[in-house]
Amino acid sequence: MRRKRKRNRFTLDEAQTATLINTEGTVFCHRYDKLRYPTVEIKMCDRDALKPAERVFGTVIYPARRKRIECPPEYFPPHGRGSWAIRSTGKKAKKTMKRLKPLLSKRRKKRWKKIVKECR
Repeated sequence: MRRKRKRNRFTLDEAQTATLINTEGTVFCHRYDKLRYPTVEIKMCDRDALKPAERVFGTVIYPARRKRIECPPEYFPPHGRGSWAIRSTGKKAKKTMKRLKPLLSKRRKKRWKKIVKECR
């Protein structure tokens, strides 16, 4: 007989992603033409720290370039002008946040609920 997975069991990647969202993440409405989509984004200097979020979000890490120096040059070559970011938008973001909801802080849950309502 097959064992059923318990509802609140989380993978290590999911737990690390929830921590990243609570500490470094931001939630907002992303506009595309006249439409608005709820979005979760995490930006930081250390690309390797975003790998778990990449696996959970199902998207890729991209460079967010800036004119001013944000990171040490060894973390964001060639001159440290920018940071690494990962973003999930729309239905994917809703699905991810619903799955990670028990791991998020009260403040982050409240903000997400407000953003989803705003983006309609």
